[in-house]
Amino acid sequence: MIITVTLNPCIDYYIHIDSPLMTEEVNRGSGEQFKAAGKGLNVSRMLSILSMPSTAVAVLGGFTGKYIEQSFTGNPLIALTPVKVEGINRVNIKAWTDEKKAFCINGEGPEADNVTKSIVLSQLHRTMPHDWVLLCGARMKGFDDEFLIETAETVHAHGGNVVIDMEFSDPELLKKCCPELIKPNLYEFNKLLNHDDITADQLEKYLDEARALSKYSLISCGKEGAVLVTPDHSLWMDQPHNECINKAGAGDAMLAAFIGSIAKNRSLKESLQWAGAAGNAAASTVGQVTEELIESFLPRITVTEK
Repeated sequence: MIITVTLNPCIDYYIHIDSPLMTEEVNRGSGEQFKAAGKGLNVSRMLSILSMPSTAVAVLGGFTGKYIEQSFTGNPLIALTPVKVEGINRVNIKAWTDEKKAFCINGEGPEADNVTKSIVLSQLHRTMPHDWVLLCGARMKGFDDEFLIETAETVHAHGGNVVIDMEFSDPELLKKCCPELIKPNLYEFNKLLNHDDITADQLEKYLDEARALSKYSLISCGKEGAVLVTPDHSLWMDQPHNECINKAGAGDAMLAAFIGSIAKNRSLKESLQWAGAAGNAAASTVGQVTEELIESFLPRITVTEK
């Protein structure tokens, strides 16, 4: 079983700005879309597109929380497990213009109390041996470092594998969680190593430092592809340099396809190829991604071993 944990869910509000962005006048928009989101929920949604079931633990509150919950009602492949919190889940704004300019504004969200934290942990006591538990995205206020460590310890105590896709600046905290896999992007990897200028071309020099953080590291590099760092080698994924329409959720799609492929007993190389195809499919549209769209990218993804 794959279990996703979203500790700060949101509604992503997409809007196209119909004229050059103005700062002192009213901007007019069109093409509004609302999408229940949060990195763990994005992963579960992509898994369902790939015909893979998952359990999605999500901390939900207020009218936005009800919208998020309703958005997953009726999906037979996602067992949504809502954990109630006092307050209202955040709304994130994703806006873009015809000038190919875009900006995002992410809200803060409510604060989890001890009851909410206890319920989240109780859900993870249902973890079975060899399950994959994915801790993804921003942490709501109240989910402190000690909670994160306790969450990882709970999963490990039940024989599960911990995957972390969160922004970290403290490598020692990450090591205490003993993840099987981490999925930083290049910016997040720089923060972990206390650098600010590691480029995709320079990554090979830092792979041993990645190995010190986690057994496996899947580092996404935007248009430059990705690298999977294993204990004894690395796999490099190259992809078509298509125009990116929608960055939001592309990394989540990559992670979902990778873990879903591992759960299907595909090789690491095949899994990375599927990860690249799913990430490209998600980045190619603001609309609905389909399994057929993902498969259309597969022949264009190459993976080489170093």
